[in-house]
Amino acid sequence: MSPPGATTVSSAIFSLKPLNGHARNLVSNLASQSFVRHHDGCDMIDVDFTPDRCDGLYPATIGKKGHVKIDRSFIAKIQVSFELHKDTGEIMLVDHSPSQNCYVFYIQSDGECRDFYNFGALVLSTAANKIEITFGGSIKYRFEVEWRMRDPIDLEAWKNLATRTGQVQTLRSLPPTKRLEEGVEGPRHEFRFLLQKEHARNCCTRTTVHKCIDLKTGHCVAVKHVVDLVKGRYREQGETRKEITTDLSHPHIIEFFQVEILPDSYNLVMELQDGDLGDLTTQEFKEPQELFTNADTVGRPLLLQMLKALDYLAFKEIIHRDVKPHNILYRRINGAYHYRLADFGIATVAPHGRVRCGTKTFMAPEVENREPKLPHTTRIDVWGLAASVCWIFGLGLKGGEGSSIDAGHHVICPIWTGILEQMLGQVPCERPSAGEVLTLMFDGEGRVTDE
Repeated sequence: MSPPGATTVSSAIFSLKPLNGHARNLVSNLASQSFVRHHDGCDMIDVDFTPDRCDGLYPATIGKKGHVKIDRSFIAKIQVSFELHKDTGEIMLVDHSPSQNCYVFYIQSDGECRDFYNFGALVLSTAANKIEITFGGSIKYRFEVEWRMRDPIDLEAWKNLATRTGQVQTLRSLPPTKRLEEGVEGPRHEFRFLLQKEHARNCCTRTTVHKCIDLKTGHCVAVKHVVDLVKGRYREQGETRKEITTDLSHPHIIEFFQVEILPDSYNLVMELQDGDLGDLTTQEFKEPQELFTNADTVGRPLLLQMLKALDYLAFKEIIHRDVKPHNILYRRINGAYHYRLADFGIATVAPHGRVRCGTKTFMAPEVENREPKLPHTTRIDVWGLAASVCWIFGLGLKGGEGSSIDAGHHVICPIWTGILEQMLGQVPCERPSAGEVLTLMFDGEGRVTDE
């Protein structure tokens, strides 16, 4: 189904408004072309969405051999082009010049200015307040982008995917952005993630998550900004995130693209997901059928994927220390849930000293009680996962000397009741590891630790 308001006929997406004499002369010389149109007292070049074309745009190229022709010795056959991203529909400016001399000036919605040189390909985002494009050699052509349509491109109306030509950048297409650390007097860097909208805010912890677009690839990311209430206090936390998260690569652990440590805050750039387990109120989660059996398409995949993630962390000797529903993110892919563990703000290397941290409801007994003889190990996270599963599906949890499960109205495979109770064991050394549960209940699928 097409997105609401999507364009389905050939129409102008944006105009190139000339800003200097050379650009105005170029547009004047092209006045007979159908794509030169008059807006607000000025002739401009209109770039249309043309779904019957393989490239989806016209005019799409500027240069000696481009749709917009510039017959100058210093201009390449194709100097720059406008291309649709084949997967996201974002409009990208591509610099084809041998010297990569195209320059883009952005003014964001918050008023911050950004400059981009030598970028290869760059998103032209409707979220920006202003975009200026300058290209050429000894003579510069400068244009401003004026949007005529801000609704999503109708990718379904565009020519068949197999014959489309356009950008195919993914978040893995480019080398990861370097891990940045800015001192008090340090210069601002090129931060390639442009704010689109606020995703979530926590006033107590002074954290904000924004949905942003990666200007280099055309894909959306989440940027978590954490403000330090006491200057410098979060710096060590930011360092921990940088060291731990940049060394993790697992399909069920959220991927971090950049960790930026500032004097009084830090930013985490990560993959954008659909939400967390705290958001899931669908009927299949309210009333799962045959919970944890082979026929279960809700609880069993959740356990399997999170056990794989925890086993991988154990292999890396990392304790997450805050496994809870709000730190388990999900995305629906082809109708199925794909889960990822996130938020390594209080993660540490195992074994670790006895520090009380985490969220109380999902806190292992040795953490909550600050047991003096029990160092923290990766089995803390096993307890947190089991407690999260009980919370998600409304399973009763009775404490005391041991923890027992009250299935309530749910039908649970009996062997899983016993496994969950073991995972919730009071004594850490008697609690199974994530790898042991994988071996026992999933034939060792995805296990990376030694048996």
